[in-house]
Amino acid sequence: MPNRSSKSGHGFKEGPAWQVRTLEICNKICDGIPWFFLVFFSVCIVLCIGASIYFGTPQAICCMVPVIFVLMWTICADQILHLKRLWAAKRAVSKTFPPHLKKILKTEVKIYQRLPERLRAELERKMMQFLESIPFKFKISCDEVMMERARVCVAAEACLLVVHRDFAGYRWLKEVEICQRIEGAAGQATRSQVRLEWNEVKRGLADCTDGYSVTMHEFAHILDTADDGRAQSNPFPKDSPEFSRWKEMLDLEFDRLWLAHESGKKSVLRPYALKIKSEYEGPQRGNPKIRPEFFTCATEVFFEKPKELQDEFPKLFDLMREFYRVDPADW
Repeated sequence: MPNRSSKSGHGFKEGPAWQVRTLEICNKICDGIPWFFLVFFSVCIVLCIGASIYFGTPQAICCMVPVIFVLMWTICADQILHLKRLWAAKRAVSKTFPPHLKKILKTEVKIYQRLPERLRAELERKMMQFLESIPFKFKISCDEVMMERARVCVAAEACLLVVHRDFAGYRWLKEVEICQRIEGAAGQATRSQVRLEWNEVKRGLADCTDGYSVTMHEFAHILDTADDGRAQSNPFPKDSPEFSRWKEMLDLEFDRLWLAHESGKKSVLRPYALKIKSEYEGPQRGNPKIRPEFFTCATEVFFEKPKELQDEFPKLFDLMREFYRVDPADW
């Protein structure tokens, strides 16, 4: 893409394609190696058991299998836990949403009241998957009642993002951490962890029409990074037809938003959506840059101020509706 900075002043410039592609290939290799070893060790265990039965040497199981299990756990622990979470989520689909949790949902999560009845039932099923498979950690002084309240509130807004999508969008998520305070941020997200300030979570829950929800924001990061580990405001795999459509929209609407804020006009999307970040550290020429916050800020507004987003950014709204497979403007 040509340098667009002379037009809008934001200075966004993509690095050479080979640098970005090299980074993507390295990420895929790093992701794939533990899975290769998981399959390899599994085959080794099967062969050991088969050989011991065929040759009548049970000592092979006693000696080799524990060693292989230790190696498997050392190298592939994340992958094994990932499969365990998927299994827990799959089993949770058939469970009934507990009445005491539904009471918390109705009382605390304002956006739940806006949902059509059919969508509420679907959200509850997804929440059961989330609550059964994603562990919570609390770095805040609280009792069991508050912990349960926090789990339900976070799960509700997180699952709203995948209510009509595959739960596998959260396949790399290992933990949600509720904090008293996070230095310099209301929330943080990596591919495997979400950290949230509890007071900011409550602020987002209190008003479902202000376009602010730290929970939705951080979980949108998880969806953005799920396919390639990169927060780049394009949540589609690079080899999918949707990727180029989303990139074309992003290039256009990012400039429009920049010009709007630069000229002092109000926009439904806050200035934080314009953040630009280097993909890796280094002063070298062509250091690739990405736009990590546009998709996440748009997600907050899409669910909480859908009609305003549709009026100002109709193409963005249409692609968000296509991605999330819901239409909040009709709620």
